[in-house]
Amino acid sequence: MITNFQKEYKAKFLALIVAMVVVAPGFALEHTVKRGETVESVASRYGMTAEQFMAVVPNAENMFFTGMKLQIPENAIKDPIIENPLLDSYIAQAKQEFNDANYKESAKLYGKALELEQSAKIYYNRGLAYYKCEKYGNAIDDFEKCLSLGASTDEMRHVHKLLAQAKEIETQKKQQRLQSVGALIGMVAVGAAAYMQAKQQNEAAKANGRRQQYGTSTVSSQGTSDYSGSEDDTSTSTSNTVSNSRKKCMKLSASDNAHCNGSGVCSRCNGDGKYYDTSFGLSKWVDCKTCGGSGECPSCDGTGYR
Repeated sequence: MITNFQKEYKAKFLALIVAMVVVAPGFALEHTVKRGETVESVASRYGMTAEQFMAVVPNAENMFFTGMKLQIPENAIKDPIIENPLLDSYIAQAKQEFNDANYKESAKLYGKALELEQSAKIYYNRGLAYYKCEKYGNAIDDFEKCLSLGASTDEMRHVHKLLAQAKEIETQKKQQRLQSVGALIGMVAVGAAAYMQAKQQNEAAKANGRRQQYGTSTVSSQGTSDYSGSEDDTSTSTSNTVSNSRKKCMKLSASDNAHCNGSGVCSRCNGDGKYYDTSFGLSKWVDCKTCGGSGECPSCDGTGYR
């Protein structure tokens, strides 16, 4: 005679065997238990009795708590009761937007549906919408999530094909971006080299002009001192004294931009009248306030001497 214990043990054993056979192909739907839900209410939602539900989801018999994630085989769902009209509304709108080729809006609506329920079908549809609007990275994520939840056999073949195509396109786009960045860096490097060359030529021209000006002044002063016994003898002596008393415009410290160490060039902007300001997170050309934009040392007016 079979005891109640033996009957219960046999029923559990048969339920486990059925679950292994049914669940093996892959899960199609993930249900997160919400506060107040019971095994009976969740089973009813998917068109099953509590016994049928626990047969295909055996872990629900031993434990059932809020936040628990249940994997429900797609082929076990029978005429589910519609308990979330908002979910159906989002899906219906998303399908309509997709049919009207409004793929971005369709993906957005499928995203709202996924906030209410995560299923392989919805991930597949949103991935397809992303694919159509060329957001291949997002499409890849959704297709992979779809496969992890266990799409149907027909969907799975299609998803694998789309996933491979999306990955190939995304790889090509990354290579194109890298090529574009490389070309841009090359252009910047060429531009920087040309700028530095022009800057060096400009500084050399300015320095040459200052040397010629200072040299002329010295010759004139020496010529005047060669005249002896003239009426300007006193003024010539005074001029030579002033010239000999002039000193190089030396910096007072390494950070001193108001002097030039005898170059005559503004130490702040190197004679450009502007400099590249990187302070406070800025990166831009600004007018040099040290020399007022003249490019000359403010202490010696570009002569190199004070």
